[in-house]
Amino acid sequence: MRKRFLPRLVTVVVALVAACLTGSLTAAAEAPVRPLMGGMALNADPTGPVSRPCVSAFNVRSGKTGYVLTHGACGRVGQPVYGPDGTLIGKIAFVGTVGPDAALVEVSNTRQWEQGPWIALPETRQPLTVAGAKEAPVGGKVCISSPVSGSRCGTITARNQTVNLPDRTLRGMIRTDICVRDGDRGAPLFARDVLGRVHAQGHLVAASRWFPCASYFQPLDAVLSHYRLTLLTG
Repeated sequence: MRKRFLPRLVTVVVALVAACLTGSLTAAAEAPVRPLMGGMALNADPTGPVSRPCVSAFNVRSGKTGYVLTHGACGRVGQPVYGPDGTLIGKIAFVGTVGPDAALVEVSNTRQWEQGPWIALPETRQPLTVAGAKEAPVGGKVCISSPVSGSRCGTITARNQTVNLPDRTLRGMIRTDICVRDGDRGAPLFARDVLGRVHAQGHLVAASRWFPCASYFQPLDAVLSHYRLTLLTG
């Protein structure tokens, strides 16, 4: 009886292991892939020391590692960051405290997030494709995209502005007359060239609470050059 029972037991165990492996592979294959775009809500782990909802600005890379760029005060290094549906994106890998304002979220959950040169528009399901980062002139039309304020446009009123934040002073900022709200921090600023192509300009770092509206953005070119990053374009 023991000799007959042992082969049957082994057969059952092998079958169970195969079923588990097949189920795991099937679940992995069926996991939905989400497009990771600028203009999306980001949420740091609420159990961490800092929990501030922010907006993704642009997708960037350093070598083979992908990051989401956002406002430097959105969280602290090591904090998990989640997308608008609560799906983990990765952890904050870097926060600029001396150079240009920036927080970089490493995209480690590549099974469920796909990076691309996109900016989400709340009013439409069709995202914008970032073609480059050509600097718009003072007086040029620019827009932001945020899940809080939606898409808003205005003009660049000045460059090389100094902004005093509670924890640091930022220099070389872009000033616009776009009205923004709390929760828009990190929102991407972009412009269009004469051919209608989208060019990344920077991300929101501060705003005036008085009328007329004044919003301030960290120029993207300074972030890319200082931290040796590459903007994803298409």
